[in-house]
Amino acid sequence: MNKSTIALLVACSLMAIQLSSAATIPAGTTLIVRTNETVSSSASVGKTFAAHLDRDVVVGGTVLLRKGTKVNGRVESRRSVNSTPLILNVTQLASHGRLVSIKTVQGFRAQDNRFTTSRGVTVGSGGFFQLPAGTVMHFKLAQPVDMAGR
Repeated sequence: MNKSTIALLVACSLMAIQLSSAATIPAGTTLIVRTNETVSSSASVGKTFAAHLDRDVVVGGTVLLRKGTKVNGRVESRRSVNSTPLILNVTQLASHGRLVSIKTVQGFRAQDNRFTTSRGVTVGSGGFFQLPAGTVMHFKLAQPVDMAGR
């Protein structure tokens, strides 16, 4: 191999590394999600809900997921009167026609039985409440998500 061939191989390798890291959403990235449906504080653990990204996910100046991307979530803990909060996590996102499993940390906690929706409506009473469709929630990724080839 001559010097120009080696230089070309090194350059191609560096570009491949850069592209693969640009196609990965790092752990700790915040996903801002808006629910598509109502979620009840009395929903059973394991119940799923549909939502979508409320903002683009941008990594290194590149949009890896667009606003409106479908996401699915799950009830991790249901609300019990005056104790356990309703805890929700996002478990999947849609990318190029496939559902990609993801893990989020801490989850969205809805404990107060009175809160204000994105439309300024206060809801809830007596320990039971509903998160109406359109509720905005923030989640942090627990693990990186590889978007390359998806």
